[in-house]
Amino acid sequence: MRRVVIAAIVPVLAGLVALNSGCVDAGKYRELETAHRNMQAAHEQAETELQSERARAKELQAQLAASRSELNAKNAQLQTLMDARDRLKAAYEALRAEFDNFKGQQPPEIVINKQVLPPALNQALKQFAFQHPDMVEFDEQRGLLKWKSDIIFDLGSAELKPGAVQALQEFAAIVQSEAASGFDVMIAGHTDNTRIARASTRERHPTNWHLSAHRAISVLNVLLDQQVSPTRMTVMGYGEYQPVAPNDTTEHKAMNRRVEIYLVKQGTVPGATPAPQMPVAQAAPDMDTTTK
Repeated sequence: MRRVVIAAIVPVLAGLVALNSGCVDAGKYRELETAHRNMQAAHEQAETELQSERARAKELQAQLAASRSELNAKNAQLQTLMDARDRLKAAYEALRAEFDNFKGQQPPEIVINKQVLPPALNQALKQFAFQHPDMVEFDEQRGLLKWKSDIIFDLGSAELKPGAVQALQEFAAIVQSEAASGFDVMIAGHTDNTRIARASTRERHPTNWHLSAHRAISVLNVLLDQQVSPTRMTVMGYGEYQPVAPNDTTEHKAMNRRVEIYLVKQGTVPGATPAPQMPVAQAAPDMDTTTK
């Protein structure tokens, strides 16, 4: 643009020289005057364009600064997210290592009772377990009889098998004996984690929790029939949530399906209330041995 201005100035200067020398006619003067006006117009246009370009450059610089600021903010945010990702990954790895460490280990069994029973009562229960080795196990250190659900119930059923009823009647005689006076009976039902899938089973036992409680009540009802006082008994249903083995094999699942009967000193069960007779609706035993 400056070249245009200079190029326009040269003939004007030449014309002025000629005027000063008195050798320019009127036509030449007008021509020079027109060239001068054109030069001024070109100069003004060049200044306008220059100011516009400067404003544009300033605007672009501002946009560049804003873009750099935004980029820095996004980089900082990205770094924060990456740090959070690294922390989560480390936490996951720690939990995974802990899981692998405990995987396959037997979960802790709930401890309800730690007392040792009097010798006469302990001996009676030991002899009872000896007479029914396939049905029940006796834990002397906890005053616990662990009944195997697959022996005393059909799968998915809360109806006691005849052999289990007879054994419980024998157990009731021990509870009614002088040796067991001063002791209460706690009955706890447990299941494995297999979902109750059969509609006919769900009608009677909607969840494993129901099934475990209903089985405990069935045991209670036999003891009630044998005149064991309801004020001495309590029932509980733990469902699948107190396993004694991982639910990963058929054998382990069978271990988790159980009914536990504890003999505890009277007054040692917090919040215990008398257990009234609560008959469970009975149905034909389930014949399917692969699912509930």
